Order: sequence, then C-alpha cells, then structure tokens
Amino acid sequence: MTQSRTAALTERVITALNDYLDEPPATITAETRFEDLGMDSMDIVSMATDLERELDVFIPNEALFEIETIGEAVAQLEALLDKKAEDA
Repeated sequence: MTQSRTAALTERVITALNDYLDEPPATITAETRFEDLGMDSMDIVSMATDLERELDVFIPNEALFEIETIGEAVAQLEALLDKKAEDA
C-alpha cells in the first residue's frame, strides 16, 4: 500500500459519495461514518457496486455491511486490490 494509492482511493470514495448524497458535506475525512452522512444500506450497496465495477474487485456482502467509515472502506478496497495483484 502506498500513500498515493491510499489518497487516490480516498478521493475516489469521496467522489462516489458525492454521487449518492443530496447535499455532499463540505468535509469528509477517513473517520467520517456512512451513517452520519445519512446513507442507507441501498445507497451503500449501489455505491459499492459502482466501485467494484470501476476497480474490478468484489466486495463480499459481509464485509460491506461491517464497513462503517470512509477509512475502513478505503482499507477494504486496498486489501482487495492487493489480493487481486497477488492472484494475477
């Protein structure tokens, strides 16, 4: 994991959030909770599906519903990308 990849993934998750929020918050950090942004499970699943397609990874449902913060989502995506690279 590199800082530049972490920053790029964080920015991508924030961009995806902006697509699903009626009024995107001005400041989103790694500690921001999806629940605090008013996202329901359908919003999260929809956003995750878009990220899966874009990054060509699969987020297991059990992991998806355990993720609470932006930072946890980025860490999960990084782990999936690392596994994908190892399996290639």
